[in-house]
Parts: sequence; structure tokens; C-alpha cells
Amino acid sequence: MKITCENGHTFERKSNCIVCLTCTSAAHRDHLFLGQFFGPTLRAIYNAGLTSLKSVLELNIKSIAKLHSIGKTTISKIEQLRKNEIIP
Repeated sequence: MKITCENGHTFERKSNCIVCLTCTSAAHRDHLFLGQFFGPTLRAIYNAGLTSLKSVLELNIKSIAKLHSIGKTTISKIEQLRKNEIIP
């Protein structure tokens, strides 16, 4: 099905996912830490409103772990970010 996002980007989807990859890619440029994550994990983080390092560091790890598509690798990356408090 064809979907048009709120920014006017049109894209095809076989699923009911409405996340625009063009907009998501733009978020990568604005928030470098998101560049560590890909595909479903990135969409889960982005849809949860975690679009800045500060928002991720402030949220409880258990809350992040409950998001769909968030697994051990993602939690490990976020814990490393918390430990270092730097943008890789």
C-alpha cells in the first residue's frame, strides 16, 4: 500500500508500519546516537519519542526493554551509552 507521511514523503509498505524511512534517516543526521540502530529497533525507538540521547538516558531500561523489537543487543548499546554518556 502507498503511504504519505506528514512531511509529504510517499513510500510503499506491505505491513501496517507507517514510519517514513526518509524522515527516520533525517533523524539520524540530527541525533547521531540513533545511527547505531537499524530497522525495527530504530522504528521502535523513534516511535517511542526517544529521538535524543538525553531522552534515552532519562528513561528506565525496563521501559525501553518493553518496546517491540528491543532486544539484548539494543539494551547493551543503551547501557554502554549510559555508562559513557557520550555519543559514539
